[in-house]
Amino acid sequence: MGKGSRGSKGGKVRGGSKKRMSLTRPQPVDGYGSMQVHNHEAKQTIFAINHWREGGSADLGIGNRPRDNPDWTFSGSAGTYSYKRLRVLVHLK
Repeated sequence: MGKGSRGSKGGKVRGGSKKRMSLTRPQPVDGYGSMQVHNHEAKQTIFAINHWREGGSADLGIGNRPRDNPDWTFSGSAGTYSYKRLRVLVHLK
């Protein structure tokens, strides 16, 4: 990965790549949809959910994908999980 690349908002993100689909690359504009959590220092995808509208063919992964795009973009991998549930908890002060 490069030292930084420009994301869709034009700012530099440390560790980004202009060559591979990654957290810094603009996503396709056809309603692809994604939510990704990354550890920038370790160049690691914690988890990623991409292409929401595809349901069982969405892109879903935990950790870096071992090949192609490390953030699971275009993997179509949701069907490989027998059970899927994401809960988001927010602590308000």
